[in-house]
Parts: sequence; structure tokens; C-alpha cells
Amino acid sequence: MDSSSEALYVALNAGINIWCTPEDHPQDHPQDWDGVPLIAGAFTKPFGFVGTATWMWENERIVAVSLDTDAYDLADYRPENLEWAERKACWLFGQAGVRCLPIVVE
Repeated sequence: MDSSSEALYVALNAGINIWCTPEDHPQDHPQDWDGVPLIAGAFTKPFGFVGTATWMWENERIVAVSLDTDAYDLADYRPENLEWAERKACWLFGQAGVRCLPIVVE
């Protein structure tokens, strides 16, 4: 788990969950997120779930990233959630020194 100020990433067996913070969330309609009461729960600071990036395999090789957003805290599908989650997934690849793979929106 990376609890940097940018967002929160929770590793899965074949991908990551992406969570936003009160300071770092989808911006197209910030008032939507500003009204959402984010809570710390099991984490050290407040977060809201935005989406999941899972690896797409071809034989033994990861060839793309499948991105799915279901912002539970908004209970609504919004394009800005996808765009924000895509930027965060690519940022995370960059932090690992790996080129971001093509992202496929589910």
C-alpha cells in the first residue's frame, strides 16, 4: 500500500485499487467530491474508492491495463473518474520506473 499524498494504491494479485484523497480527486466536477464525506476507515487518513486497474494477459505477458471505475462514494459512473484513475495508474507505473502499458476502459 502506498499512502502518499497523491492518492492511495492497494496492491492486488493482478492489479491495484486506486483511492482518492480530499486534496487529490477527479477535478471536472470538484464540488461533487467536496460534498462526499471521506473517512479514514482502515487507513491513516480519509480516502474514497475510485477504481481498479487490473492486468490484461496474453500468454505469460502483461499487455495492457484494464481500468474500471465505480466511485462508491458517489454511487455514479463519471468520465472524470476514469480520466483521473488513468492518470494515477500511469503515475504509479512511472514511480516504478516502468513504461505505462496501454489502458483499456471496461
